Amino acid sequence: MLRLAEENGVRCLFDSPVAEILVEEEKEEEEREEEGTDGLQKNESPFSSSSSPSAVTTTTKKRPKPHHKTTGVRLSSGQQLEADLVISNVDLPFTNKYLFPPPFSQSFDHDKREFSSSVVSFLWALNKTMSPGLKHHTTFLAAREKEDGREEGREGGKEGGQGYKYPGKAAWDALFKNNKFDSTWFNFYVHAPQRTDESVCPPGHDAIMILVPCPILGKEGGGGGAEQEEEEEEELISSVREAVLGRLEEVEGMQDFRDCLTHEKVIGPREWRERYSLSRGAVFGLRHNLGQLSLLRPGQKHRGGGREGGRVEGVYYCGASSRPGNGVPLVMVGAKLLSERIVKECF
Repeated sequence: MLRLAEENGVRCLFDSPVAEILVEEEKEEEEREEEGTDGLQKNESPFSSSSSPSAVTTTTKKRPKPHHKTTGVRLSSGQQLEADLVISNVDLPFTNKYLFPPPFSQSFDHDKREFSSSVVSFLWALNKTMSPGLKHHTTFLAAREKEDGREEGREGGKEGGQGYKYPGKAAWDALFKNNKFDSTWFNFYVHAPQRTDESVCPPGHDAIMILVPCPILGKEGGGGGAEQEEEEEEELISSVREAVLGRLEEVEGMQDFRDCLTHEKVIGPREWRERYSLSRGAVFGLRHNLGQLSLLRPGQKHRGGGREGGRVEGVYYCGASSRPGNGVPLVMVGAKLLSERIVKECF
């Protein structure tokens, strides 16, 4: 993909974070015109020189609403890159709040909208191949009562009984309603690429990636600050790790899973936020709830800042938080639709 881009004249920059989207401001000015009567030129008298002074009217016209257009981006290094179009694949709420200069920035998408979950990701190396317990892709869902006796009585009794809460629903309720990780009710995904590509690790070993949905971070500037946020994340990761290991060790042939771990890397919500500018660490962007679907979801073009900031022409969005939505298929569809729109509007 990189070679194809470069062959077509695309300049690709890496490790060059954008600090600001540049906006060209055209201030509104009043245009004064002096018009003569009866179609005469201004200052030309309809009377003779001995008559009264020339009749001249003065009118004030206002130009249309100021037109604002992007002129490129400024990198964190201070370097400015000129451009007629800017397409932001950075999370849309983050882009709108932090990458525009006032008055074109706006915080509504970042502070008021509902977000998807974050994840805790474990990258594990093991000195044993955990097969056939794990396939290339494996999804572990919250256990039902018949699989886990710990559930009995916890949510109102047996399945189908009054007050019973289905584990799958309980797992998501914990995240989105209670903003907590429940170590009894949780889902997670396992990626074991060694099953189809033996080059990822030495023979007889394993390389596994785990994704566990978890609550998003609080709003910036809220709560007890960075120190408290760090402590809460450490507690979260510890709880998630023990819950996942306990569940994996229930699988036949994987009872010694934690004993086989040789290396571990953990990515938590704070790193997702800082490394990829994901608002509140929400890895899937804005939620797909009813109020954020279709036309209710942010569009692919800048729509304006606060009360004073108008639309900035030439700024477009793609990615999970813009239309049509999150997930690889929808993001790819969105990218295709955006490319077609830009060709139609700009070329």
